[in-house]
Amino acid sequence: NQIPNNSSIIVNLIVLFCCNLGWISLVQTQKSTIKLTIMLLLLGISLLPVVVLFSYIYWRDKYEKEPLHLLVKSFLWGCFSCLPAIWLTYRMEDLGFRAHDPTLAGKLAGCILGIGFSEELAKYIFLRFYMYPKQEFDEPYDGIMYSVAISLGFAGLE
Repeated sequence: NQIPNNSSIIVNLIVLFCCNLGWISLVQTQKSTIKLTIMLLLLGISLLPVVVLFSYIYWRDKYEKEPLHLLVKSFLWGCFSCLPAIWLTYRMEDLGFRAHDPTLAGKLAGCILGIGFSEELAKYIFLRFYMYPKQEFDEPYDGIMYSVAISLGFAGLE
């Protein structure tokens, strides 16, 4: 039940990133019959950091472990939160906050307000209005657990 230290997690993520770069170059050189298998393998490898980070945060909960079914629901709500985030991003672009604006100030406003605000607001809505009212949300670390699960769901799908 040993908790991995931060440096070993960082090294593992760097190794995974380098492996992904190697696999991508391999996919581009293979025949189409092999590509599907390699792409599925790549999908599994790309989701591995989500599993590693989630496991690390889960192991850090020392007092009262959260029910896994609620953490899985949080993860799935995080995946679903991509839809309102996309919708909000397009609405922010309609207001003029475009990440592809030619000026530096326009790009900053588009990335921070157009993309960042939309994504974080979508994740916050699911955390605040779905997870926070739950009876199991009873200690400060629960907020970290559920928000990490939602964020990893969002990142995993993104």
